[in-house]
Amino acid sequence: MGKVTKYSQLAPKKRLFVDYYLKTNDIISSYFAAGYMQGADQENKDKRLLAYRNGRTILSEPLVKAFVEMNKPVIIPPSGEIDIADITDRMLLILEGNIEQQVVIKGKISYVKPSFRDQIEAGKLLNAILEKREKKAEKRASKALAGKVTSLIGSARPEVYIEDDSRVEQ
Repeated sequence: MGKVTKYSQLAPKKRLFVDYYLKTNDIISSYFAAGYMQGADQENKDKRLLAYRNGRTILSEPLVKAFVEMNKPVIIPPSGEIDIADITDRMLLILEGNIEQQVVIKGKISYVKPSFRDQIEAGKLLNAILEKREKKAEKRASKALAGKVTSLIGSARPEVYIEDDSRVEQ
């Protein structure tokens, strides 16, 4: 396991708020779910505005902001296709050790960096993704070139040469 990070030193409610926020991407519900303003009417417009402002303040703290950026979830669109850019970004963060994972050690929540093994696996996966991307790019380039050649051939007018070197168009 990696080293415990500064993020684990945040107040438990703040960590809980961030964890809820990463799951829901909803500042207001995450603020209430973390236990802030317990007993407050969550439908009250003023309370919701206060929850939003306080949540934004927490999210703007440098340590929290960096953690959220490193751990934002990969969102799978309704089509089921995963954006390769999100995957490669995540693999780069793991490879560089710039992402933290929530783990429970002896009943306490800790945040650890990826293990060396995880970093190696991320590197292998990232390499495979990039190789595949290069092959696709080469295929696209060759298809584009073939298409261009085909269109040029199709638009060319045939010419017939007669023995006296004069051209006659058909």
